Amino acid sequence: MPGVVALYRIATMPRFDDFEEASEWFHRQAGRVEPGPKTDDLETFTLTVQGATSSSVGCHATDLDSYYRAFVEACNELLSRLGRP
Repeated sequence: MPGVVALYRIATMPRFDDFEEASEWFHRQAGRVEPGPKTDDLETFTLTVQGATSSSVGCHATDLDSYYRAFVEACNELLSRLGRP
């Protein structure tokens, strides 16, 4: 049954759907954005909150929507790693 419990936990874990919601949570956690390698077209960064660090995520340097999607993805990963909203 541990596998079933783990799947249920993942399925019911809160997830962010938009940038504003993710950003508010991130700032309440006193999170930090750590820049990573950068090229002409791609920027990378990781997000850190107390107790967890996201994987490096990338976004197109000239596309704000790409940044928003990458930020939300990283916040959802942090939620998963922390196991709480």
